[in-house]
Amino acid sequence: MSPVLEEHSPLAAGGKPTPSLRHVSEDLLALKEAFNGHVTKPRLLLLVSPTCDVRRRGSSIIQNEVLAAVGDAPVRAYAVWVPILPDDTPAAAEEATRLLPDGRTVHFWDVGGTLAPLFSGILKLPAGCPAWDVYMLYPPGAIWGDEVPVPAYWQHQLGGLTAAPRLDGQAFADNLHQMLRRHGVARSD
Repeated sequence: MSPVLEEHSPLAAGGKPTPSLRHVSEDLLALKEAFNGHVTKPRLLLLVSPTCDVRRRGSSIIQNEVLAAVGDAPVRAYAVWVPILPDDTPAAAEEATRLLPDGRTVHFWDVGGTLAPLFSGILKLPAGCPAWDVYMLYPPGAIWGDEVPVPAYWQHQLGGLTAAPRLDGQAFADNLHQMLRRHGVARSD
């Protein structure tokens, strides 16, 4: 198990965990270790801008309509805050972690802006379209090795894109529920 995921977030007022922001460098090692650290669970990977209102709304949808819908099911989420807009900074990303306070979510800041162009290729987006505001779902068993794994399902909030459905919390939660059933992943007690 990755030591990154074994750390416990400090508690904020009211007893709710305060997410910590980890940094993803160009080698992607911390994110790969976190992703591979829970290979027996379904995993969500989000690439979002910390300052775009539409993208911030998407993060809230994942929190309130997807993670909440599966209750305490053993899933993991990795929110990667990517520098796309001029105001996208580590401080903005740190503030944006409040949108996804679920204890199963690990937050990252993409220091070098590596992931948006990398995932653009993985998701087969049009040339010049960075992968941001994308919400990906991976089944148990998916490994991030030398190559980035292709998600089993994904949604987005990118204008004019038809390669995948637009973000819909209910549909995303339904796909996650189906994955949990298909892989016999039990709820944790």
